[in-house]
Parts: sequence; structure tokens; C-alpha cells
Amino acid sequence: MFLQYLIDGFALGAIYGVLALSYTLIFGVIRIVNFAQGELITLGGMGALGAWALTPGIPFGLRIVIIVLAGIITSCAAGLLMERFLFRNLLRRNSPALLGLIASLGVSLFLQNMLRIAVSSSDLVFPVIISIEPISFSGNLQISPVQITLCIILIFLSIATYLVVEKTRFGFSIMAVRDNLTLASVIGMNVNQVLVGVFLVASVLAAIGGAMMGMYYGVVRYDIGFLPGIKAFTASIMGGVGNVRGAALCGLLLGIIESLGSTYISSAYKDGFAFLLLILVLLLRPQGLLGTRE
Repeated sequence: MFLQYLIDGFALGAIYGVLALSYTLIFGVIRIVNFAQGELITLGGMGALGAWALTPGIPFGLRIVIIVLAGIITSCAAGLLMERFLFRNLLRRNSPALLGLIASLGVSLFLQNMLRIAVSSSDLVFPVIISIEPISFSGNLQISPVQITLCIILIFLSIATYLVVEKTRFGFSIMAVRDNLTLASVIGMNVNQVLVGVFLVASVLAAIGGAMMGMYYGVVRYDIGFLPGIKAFTASIMGGVGNVRGAALCGLLLGIIESLGSTYISSAYKDGFAFLLLILVLLLRPQGLLGTRE
């Protein structure tokens, strides 16, 4: 049964890993905790669900493409609005990071309540896109196709994000803005374009993470992205600020710890394991598991 709980943890950790990738891009560049990133996760899931409801009778493959694009567009639209009217102004004025944190928390609460009033305060059933029926192996070991899919998505997005950040000109621009925003602006780099690109990529990852949560839990809700978003931010800090590989790895680690802790200790404390692990990492290795000292 230990192996079964480990596999369940990998599936849950795959979701945290994708969400952590979106957090590590934003926090790694602007050094502001964007609490509203959790609502981009929710909007991605709800956008996909809304597109599903509006496209009955369309061939299944095309319908999947439409709902994925709808979730991404919904999340990206909200992310770009946040970047344009909130974070860009904060960076232009060189505002303290605490001000950005408080402002993003306000946006998060506003979006949560807007979705609760405008959409629904109840759970909304997410369509079964990939089978959740488990496949039995030797002994009592069971793995469902959706669990396998979640892990494949994490691997693909981790590699893609790493290549974008480390091997492209856009990635070099991200690192330049991250290291010294003022100098990057002085030498003629279009900082606003870099910020827009970062928020677009982070919003796409958040939307895919929202769809993954819908597939895994079978429901979406107006606040479904808030707590997983905080856990994903925790994973991004544990992996090292701005470290793509560390974010994905610690997302997986977080899911495994939560699954095993809920089983062998108590499910009542499952939301506390992430923060306990963060405290231990910060005490023993403040730069993160894969981070380097500045």
C-alpha cells in the first residue's frame, strides 16, 4: 500500500509542480508574492468548464482543444490585466514588496467573491476527459490514466519552461530583468514586454494547472485555486527562487509528503505538511533545495 500512496502523491505533486512553475516565474522576476495567481488557476478551470458546456455535439478531439484554449485565454486575460494595472505600476514606482503582496491579496479576495456571486458558490462538476478508472497491477496497486496523464504533463511543461528560460533570448531577458531591473531598462531592454511575456507564460501554466485540478478532483469551485496556489508558492520557494527544476521537483515532493502524511499521520493535518516542510527547508537550507547562495 505504501507504493500506492506514493503513486497518489506523484499525481497530486504533478499538479503542485505545474502551479509552482507559474509562481516561480513571477516571483523570480518581480520578487512580489502574487496571491492572485491562485485565482488564475480557478479561472483556467472555469473557462475550460464553460467552453465544455457551450460546445455540445462537437467532435471530442476538437472539443478538448477548444476547452484548453478557452481556459488559457480566460486565465491570460486576467493575468495581463493584473500585470498592466497593478504590478507594472508598483514596479514603476519602486514600491515595497509588501505593498504588492497586500494588493495581490485584495485582488485575490475580489476575484473569489466575484466568481462566487457571478458563477456559483457550489462545486461545479468537471467533465471526465480522461478515464479515472484505475488499472490494476500486481497486488493491490492501481494507477488511473488521469494520474499518468498528470505526470506526463508535468514532465513536458517542466522541460518546455526550462528550455524557454535557459535557452532562448526571451529567457535571457527574464534573467536580466530579474537580476537588475533598473540596469536592464537603462541599456534599452523593453522591460514591459518582458513582464507581459512572463505573465503570459505564468497564466498559461496556471490555466493548465486549473484544468489538471478539474480532471483530478472532478469539480471546480470559486476558491479551488487559493490553497493549492499557496502550497505551490511554498514549493517554488523550497526549490530555490526562480529555479524551474527546483519548483517542479519540490511540487512533486510536496504531493508525496502530503499523501503519505495524510495516510500515516492524519488527514486533518494534510494542509499543514507543506508549511512544516517549508519551515524545515528555510531553517536548514535557506536558498532552497536546488538554489544557490547569492
